[in-house]
This record gives sequence, structure tokens and C-alpha cells, in this order.
Amino acid sequence: MDSMSSMEWQGRLLCCTHNDPSISIEPPKEIANKEGPKVKKRTWIILALIVVLMVVGIIVVPTMAKFTDTETSTNNVVQSNWYNFSWLYREPITINNTGSALTNYQIQLTLNLSTPISSSHMLANGNDIRFTSSDGQTLLNYWIESISTPSAAVIWVNIPSIPVGSPAVTIYMYYGNSGAAVGSSGDNTFIFFDDFETYPFTKWTASTGGNTGTMTQISSSPTPDHGSYCAKITRTGGTFTETATFTSSPTVAIIEYSAAAGQTNQTWQMQVLSSTSAVGPSLEFTTGAKLRYNNSLQFSTDYVYTATTWYHFKEDNVNATTGNYNYYLYINGSTVRPAATAYTPFSTNIGNINKIMFSCNANSSMYVDFIKVRVYAATVPTLGTVGAEQ
Repeated sequence: MDSMSSMEWQGRLLCCTHNDPSISIEPPKEIANKEGPKVKKRTWIILALIVVLMVVGIIVVPTMAKFTDTETSTNNVVQSNWYNFSWLYREPITINNTGSALTNYQIQLTLNLSTPISSSHMLANGNDIRFTSSDGQTLLNYWIESISTPSAAVIWVNIPSIPVGSPAVTIYMYYGNSGAAVGSSGDNTFIFFDDFETYPFTKWTASTGGNTGTMTQISSSPTPDHGSYCAKITRTGGTFTETATFTSSPTVAIIEYSAAAGQTNQTWQMQVLSSTSAVGPSLEFTTGAKLRYNNSLQFSTDYVYTATTWYHFKEDNVNATTGNYNYYLYINGSTVRPAATAYTPFSTNIGNINKIMFSCNANSSMYVDFIKVRVYAATVPTLGTVGAEQ
């Protein structure tokens, strides 16, 4: 063998082993005898580098290839429009709309998440869930109402634009990132939202002057209707009220909330106001458990309630304009319709809905929880199909 230096031999070694790892890696004897331990040390360093490069080639490169523009996911779907490579899976969801085109509409989706959760593709608490628009990349605001029953998880998604069609639009639900932070936000999803989990209540303003009362956070007596806390409004004198202001001012909306009276035969009221505080329609439980709308008896029969018991209210088509004959009230999921001969619409056009106000009569209390104000649609869009995991 021709005489060579140790550096020359190491260079040949690197080239040869890259092409054929089976080639002997022993140095020529004259090099080993001449440079001894120094050669052996260099040899082991080179071998270690070769091993690292081989591991990178075997593990990292194929993983990255899953998410390149020209390669495919585990289900052989081209991922040129993947939201973020830290999310490993997604499912396409179609929305049908047979009514009119909608903007920034909050749609309620009931989804079966049993398979992705049981296969450990999705976190059981849903923290890794994200929604995007049809481009697969633009994030959408959403709020998880319930995921404790994975087969019927309830999630609200704010979709910027829903045209008419079946399907009208496709969105994507991403998951599969065990390190993801919470993305669910009621504040970002709805026109107004409060679940009273955060105290002090910075969204609410108490009436001033000679009015006295408090709005406090409680966790029991009664048990909150949703989450760990609810609000208790106590009035000790005057005409104490608590008012919340929206970030936008629709002319028509759906208002949902849970409420409970602190005492039997107690009056409490929920009223909408405009941006100029003009008084709009109101819903009131009066002494004797009579239900009133717009400050007069508007229902054919009294709705009897029990103190400290939660009732779920949904006021549909709450309209700030003159001549609103289409107001509907739902209590605990049942329709409570206006009496045909007694119902009169709100008579003053206040222009918009910008505030909601709760109040109760003197020396009494009421409880409020889980308030959502959202976009009204005469024909509600529906869930179309949920595609296979990609």
C-alpha cells in the first residue's frame, strides 16, 4: 500500500463508508504505528459523525417529507395547504346553507370525536383543536361548549362568510398537537360572551347614584349552570342594575343565558339597550311568576318558576327596529310563544343592540350564567359532512 498520512486515510474513509458502510474501517498499519492513539481518536470522532448523519437521514428527513408541498400525509393527501406542521391530523367539514348569505356567523356543531380521542390523535380536553377556513390555513375563532361526552361534543365556530349552497363552505378541524395551548375562546367567537369564570367582572358596569347592590362571583348555592362559577346580583335599595356593552351593534340578534331567581315571587328583568342607551325590548319575570315581554303581559299563560332553579333562556330575533312581530322565546328548549291576541311588537326603533342589562327588585337577588349573544339567521345553516381523517 502506498504511504499516506492519517488525514488522507480519514478522507478516503469518509467517502467510502458513505457509499458502502461494509468497507473495512481499519487504518493502514504504518499510519496506526506512526500516529497511534491520535489516529484512533480521530477515527472514532469520524465514526460518530457518520452515525449521527445516518440517524438524521433515517428519522428526520422522512418526518419532514410528510409535510412538504410535494409529498403526502399518512392518508396520502397532498398537504400543500397545511395549517401548521405541529398539527398532525385534520378533518374536512362541510356546512349547508339553504337560507340567505351570512357574515361572521356562529354555527353550533355537534361532532363525534370518539375515534380521534380514543386513538390518542386528539387530546381528551380538546386543547389541540383548531379550525381553519377552506384554504386550510386561515384560523377561525371557536369555542368548545362541551367535550365531556366525546361522541357528542358541542363546538361553536365563527365562520366569516357562509354563502348559499349545499355545501356552502368547507372548513377544517385540526388536531394532533399534544403541546398545544388552549385555543377555545368565547370572547373571540360571539358578539358578547360571559361565563363568569374570571373575577372581577370587568365586562359589567353597576348603576350609580342612589342605587345600591352588588354583583359577585359564587361557586355554590345554587351550583353554577355551566363551569365552576356564576354571578349573583343582589339589590339592597334603589333600582340597581348591571349592564354589559358589546363590541359590535347588530340590529337583530339571538340572546341566550341562564338565570335563576333568588326568592319566590321576585321580579327580575333582562333588557336590551342601544349604543345611546335607548331602551329596547325587555323580558321580565314578575311577582307571581308571570312572564312579561316589553313591560306588558304578552303570554297567554303564566310561566311558573321555582326559586334558585336554573332556567335556560333563548330570545330569538331580538329586534331593535319598529314592528318586530317575529320575536320568539324558548325556555329550557321549549317554545314559549306570544299570545296571538296580546302580543305587540316593540314600538320604538332604537337602531341597534349594543347592551344588555339585568336587574332585580329591592331586597332580593338573582343569578346569571353562561351568556351568549350571536348573529340571527331566519334559516339556520346546518352541518353537512365530516370527512375522513387526513
